[in-house]
Amino acid sequence: MDFTNRNIPKWVEILLGVVFIIFGILAFNRPGQTLGFLILWFGFLAIFRGVAMCINTLMYGREAGSGSVLINLLMAVLDFLIGWLLVTNLYGSFVFVGIVFAVWFIIDSVTNIVNIQRHKGKNIFWKILLFIFDLICLAIGVMLLFNPVVGAMTLPILIGIYAIVFGIMSIMLAFRHTA
Repeated sequence: MDFTNRNIPKWVEILLGVVFIIFGILAFNRPGQTLGFLILWFGFLAIFRGVAMCINTLMYGREAGSGSVLINLLMAVLDFLIGWLLVTNLYGSFVFVGIVFAVWFIIDSVTNIVNIQRHKGKNIFWKILLFIFDLICLAIGVMLLFNPVVGAMTLPILIGIYAIVFGIMSIMLAFRHTA
């Protein structure tokens, strides 16, 4: 959202801010339900995308995408199946989301550790500090890999923090526009 646009009435920005703050508080208070909602939402989106891609490929052939018809149909079926799995197996989806977070943390941390030497011009203190933080993130990633549900449960908290900060910024900017 472009907060520099003065054409937005201040009450809209205030309302938006309040809605985001409420959503953020709900995400904190009910992280399981928030994550369940997000998984269902993405599941239905994947199903819709799979069906739409299949119809589009069958109707328009090669013009429907950048690849062959067979690859487009395989991707459509894969999208549909992933969506179906997300919607019909909520607990398994919690674990899947947690594993994705764990693998992401591990890959990102290892990449950063390998690339620390490339930080030219940085003094040794910052390189050591970066190395320590990356080791911590790597350890967290490994721990999450062994307990992926914990990793999945952090997602609603991060979303809650973002929503509350965004809501406060929206309200502050609404009042700034009136000054």
